[in-house]
Amino acid sequence: MKIASILSVAALLISGGIDGVSACQGNEVLYQERFDTGGSSWGSHPWMKFERGKLLITPDAGSNLSIHSPSGLLEDYDVCADLVQRNGNATGGYASLLFWSQDATNFYTFDVSVFGHIRVSRLQNNAWRVPVPWKQARAVSPGSSVNKLRVRTLGNRVTVFVNGIEVASLQAQRPSGGSLVGVMAVAPT
Repeated sequence: MKIASILSVAALLISGGIDGVSACQGNEVLYQERFDTGGSSWGSHPWMKFERGKLLITPDAGSNLSIHSPSGLLEDYDVCADLVQRNGNATGGYASLLFWSQDATNFYTFDVSVFGHIRVSRLQNNAWRVPVPWKQARAVSPGSSVNKLRVRTLGNRVTVFVNGIEVASLQAQRPSGGSLVGVMAVAPT
């Protein structure tokens, strides 16, 4: 049974040649998606659809769904997405930007809950680690408001932002040879 939990991604922008000043405005645009062309490069899955310029992801209760951007392997980058969560269950659920992703069992997530909390997680060899545990972030617009998420990677440093405000930064081991980015939706039980 599906639960009323939907992640809506309105836009995704990846830029390179990090300038460190403006949100997702590096020296060159590496990939940009407005989800207004049917999204064929994102593939076709029964749990996702494209509607009015948005990518909608609908996971089953207690599960998560993720999809990688068709941008290819990236080194240092700045990725931004406008995310909206529609969640009819008071027990939670959250939306994430995936970064430093190598495959389905090795990636980092920047997570934002409908209650205004953020965290940074890492799935390594299919085991979860949490370098930045859940914490309240005043920058998050709770509920079903649009939140502009941003992840900036530069070397082994990752900095995450919500609505233009830095909410966490950490040193971590980035994958060698480039990585993928994407989005993930997690539905409450």
